[in-house]
Amino acid sequence: MVSRLISWLLIPSPRLLFALLVTLLLVWRLGGLSLDALVESREAEGEFVAAYLAHDYERAAAAGRRRLAAEVVEPDHALLTALADSMVRAGASNEGLALAQRVLERARKIHGESSSEVALAKNNLAWFMIVAPDPSEGDLRAAKRLAESAVELAPDNPYCQGTLGTINLLIGDAHAARELLESALARHTEADARATDGVILALALARLGALDEARERFEEALVRGRPDPRFMTEAEELFSASANDVRDQASENEIEEEWLL
Repeated sequence: MVSRLISWLLIPSPRLLFALLVTLLLVWRLGGLSLDALVESREAEGEFVAAYLAHDYERAAAAGRRRLAAEVVEPDHALLTALADSMVRAGASNEGLALAQRVLERARKIHGESSSEVALAKNNLAWFMIVAPDPSEGDLRAAKRLAESAVELAPDNPYCQGTLGTINLLIGDAHAARELLESALARHTEADARATDGVILALALARLGALDEARERFEEALVRGRPDPRFMTEAEELFSASANDVRDQASENEIEEEWLL
């Protein structure tokens, strides 16, 4: 899964304002960029963050393109990774993969090949490769090499484990997928990441014939958070009754809470 590295604020902090002021002074001193470009960059970045957090990926991708086109300092790794994610989700896979590759190259240059930053960049690129529409066998093999390298660099990182586990499931090794996904779930603290890995683990268990445990894992995942919709179609076909029961129970709970209020 994509590692959660994004921590911007929509309201600028004093530190951010100071950084923008320093950037502006450098721009004036070097005679390179305009104030209009800085304002456009900031507005586009704010619009991107709002759209991304609202899961409006087409609007996020459009704002991201505006941010990249602005003639200012290149976005940091976290922003570029989120831009890549939004573009892949919006159907612009080639653009998203190119951005993820750019993040990896920058991480190598700045932090070194054995760094945790490179591990996360490899993980994210591998994830984008497998969730893009109709990945080829070559894409899956390349993604697996990246994910294996990421796990070697960061063996306890649940996002790296989850990505490699997902790839193993896609290439037909449900046993390896189960082991990695169970390890990832034991370490995850982020609700949506746990939900997504829970759904994928349920698919792995179903392929291994453990249907009761698979159904249980699926139901737990729906309660825990918001699973990545790209893996829900197959899961809902397998566990449609469970999915409907969980949704009905959630609706009943919401109605009961409103009545109590």
